[in-house]
Amino acid sequence: MKGNFLAIAAVGLMLSACNGNQQADNKGDTSDQPSNAIKIEEDVYQLKSDDPTGIASIRKSWAKKTLKVDAGDSQVGIAQLAKAFCQEYTRCETNKALAEYLKDPDSNGETINVEGMSYNIEDLQANGFMCCQMLVETTPNTQVCYWNRKNGHKLFAAYMEHFHENGAFAEHLMVFYDYDPATGVMTPEPDLNVRLEKRIKNQDEYSIELPREGKDIVVYAYIVDDEGDSADDSEWVFVWNGDTFEWKK
Repeated sequence: MKGNFLAIAAVGLMLSACNGNQQADNKGDTSDQPSNAIKIEEDVYQLKSDDPTGIASIRKSWAKKTLKVDAGDSQVGIAQLAKAFCQEYTRCETNKALAEYLKDPDSNGETINVEGMSYNIEDLQANGFMCCQMLVETTPNTQVCYWNRKNGHKLFAAYMEHFHENGAFAEHLMVFYDYDPATGVMTPEPDLNVRLEKRIKNQDEYSIELPREGKDIVVYAYIVDDEGDSADDSEWVFVWNGDTFEWKK
């Protein structure tokens, strides 16, 4: 339910931004403005880079790179898998904050500060789940989870989403890795990413919840009606079968 609420809130912000952009468009010619500026009720939000969330760069590179898990004397669980991923991809702010937390994790969870920003850590290591959420209105977050496979490997997933409150950008990405305990290496599984994104490609907006309990992944998808200032929502379930995921029929 928490994830559904956050997704609905994000869609609401997107609708507000769309309306704001329409109003701005009606106020005059903005052709002389920079291409990466968005006008909302006379205010211009200037993006600092082409990839303000860091997620776009991860999308381009993650499937080409294996990750080494340094577990030391510890049994490999969600903390070790998440640390390997988040330390590699720190351009995403919630990844960076989670990596910082994992240097000295507290199983009760806590609020931490990284470079002047506050983040809430939801630490459910016993359930194979963690979440790092930036404490701002649009709640950018990174969720991580793992599943035990029949062959003794683990499947790791990380979901990242980041919306700007003015609608200047909206980025999401889910990545999957197979962890082989014999080698200590996480190998990308982009086929699962392709199957997920193929299902949601025609949606205007979506949000994903990895399982805090249970095994299945839930996708909240939305088709936006600009004229009616509303959105039609759908809920889809990616079901765990002991080895991989299948869409619930």
